[in-house]
Amino acid sequence: MALTLNGTTRWPAAKELQQLGETRCGGTPSQVRNILEHIAGALSTNSAEVGADMKEHPEFADARSQPRRDAYSDSILCSQQVRSKEPAVSR
Repeated sequence: MALTLNGTTRWPAAKELQQLGETRCGGTPSQVRNILEHIAGALSTNSAEVGADMKEHPEFADARSQPRRDAYSDSILCSQQVRSKEPAVSR
C-alpha cells in the first residue's frame, strides 16, 4: 500500500478499514460495510479481467512481479474478509 495506516504500509485488515470509514470518514457502520462490499465486488471482477489480460498481452508482464501480486493478493484477502464477516447489504 502506498500510504500508511496505523503506522504501516501493509494492507489493512477488514476491521481496520471499517474503523477508518467510521472514525475518519464519518460513515455509519452500515454505510462503510456497503462501500467495502462495492470495493470487494470490483476487486473480484478486476482480478478476473487482469488475469485474462496478462495472459493475452505480454506488455503486462511487469504486473506479474511478486510485490505487486502480494499487494493485490492482500487486497483480495481483505475483500473476502469483508464479505465473510458481514451479510450482504441489499441495494
